Amino acid sequence: MKRPSKQILACLLSSAVMVGMIPTAAVSAVSADTSNVIIHDTAGSLSITDETANHIAVINSVEDYENYTAKIEGPRASKGVSKLPSKVDNSANENAIYLPPVRDQGDIGACVAWSTVYYQYTYTINKAKGIPTTDFNTYSPNFAYNLVNGSTNGGTFSYCVYDLLKNQGAVTIKDVPIKSTSQPQSNYLDWYAYDGIWEKALDNRILSYTYYYSGDTSDTFYAQHGAYLDQNDAPITSPDSENLRLLKQVLADGKILSFDSNISKWHTTSVKDASKASNPQKYTIDNSAAGEYVAISQIYNPYSGTGHEMTIVGYNDEIWTDINNNNIVDEGEMGAFKMINSFGTGDWYMSELNGSQSSAK
Repeated sequence: MKRPSKQILACLLSSAVMVGMIPTAAVSAVSADTSNVIIHDTAGSLSITDETANHIAVINSVEDYENYTAKIEGPRASKGVSKLPSKVDNSANENAIYLPPVRDQGDIGACVAWSTVYYQYTYTINKAKGIPTTDFNTYSPNFAYNLVNGSTNGGTFSYCVYDLLKNQGAVTIKDVPIKSTSQPQSNYLDWYAYDGIWEKALDNRILSYTYYYSGDTSDTFYAQHGAYLDQNDAPITSPDSENLRLLKQVLADGKILSFDSNISKWHTTSVKDASKASNPQKYTIDNSAAGEYVAISQIYNPYSGTGHEMTIVGYNDEIWTDINNNNIVDEGEMGAFKMINSFGTGDWYMSELNGSQSSAK
């Protein structure tokens, strides 16, 4: 009997937009139906209020993304569907200078702030300014986490951190150094209301943020269980999926994404190399990531597990994961997203289809 599984990417993916990058007129022109959107993150699920939803754009398609991006950055030089590159790695290409080094969050439950502030915000604001990331312009996850954690060393909600970035801002790790131990308790309770730190944060705010949502916002199952969709309801079901193209387009445009998943329920294996395949000539296989950790599915259990926020920095359509262990390269086994974590470890990968393709079960 097969174990039920879910799509790891049945979740909310978000990309911060920096202050000053969106003209006031453009903000009022951006709209989306957010009446049924559920924010799911490390501490559970929480409905977005009408007041909160007013400033959140939810993007469901490539067309939505193109329209939204055009209002912020201006229209592309060439319109229409363009061919995406087979691989993108914003942690190793010309954008790598904007990404801070991978570090360890320790035993403080600040994974959301690490993904959204330390990685995503630092990367995005420094890329917008065109300046390489150093310790002097890397932004502190601890400052954000302490202000949204409800005075506990537990999980937080991504939209709370984004709202903090919008209203209060961020400070660098020179102002609030990284702390990775829960003792003393001030490491996760201190609000840093001294030395002009809050005033400094006001200079580093975002104007808006966007959720790239690869599911059905009216799905009652999703609403009840917060991003845990059954495998049969997987929003990405083939290499030609519109939802898959949306995420890859965002990454190809030099953005990075923050997402949440029930990491303790992952089913993992390792990236395979072409020498293990009986039909290697069928696809172009990139062996550069062979042996690396890759997540292929998640055991379905919405009531237990460990929610964890991570960051997607790229994808590679030429990575092969032998999901069904038959030494045959199936269509549903090609492609993986590249992730960075806050566990002090290196590269992680996640199958683009997570085993949803019938040929790879």
